[in-house]
Amino acid sequence: VQAERFLDFYMPKSEIDLKLNKLYQTGRTAESRGDYPTAERMYNACIAMASDFEWAYQSLARLKRLGGELG
Repeated sequence: VQAERFLDFYMPKSEIDLKLNKLYQTGRTAESRGDYPTAERMYNACIAMASDFEWAYQSLARLKRLGGELG
């Protein structure tokens, strides 16, 4: 059960292509540097490219929470 929960949360539901992965990693890098506007642009680009890519939604929500936009 724990392994299933781990996979469900930490692994993408569908295969991601190289371009999408690069966009996401660029966003993560920007976020780790504190460049939140760039990170947000990258995560939104990921969502526009693949609306079922849940990691981008999770990362965007984290940015919103850090920025005080979410409770």
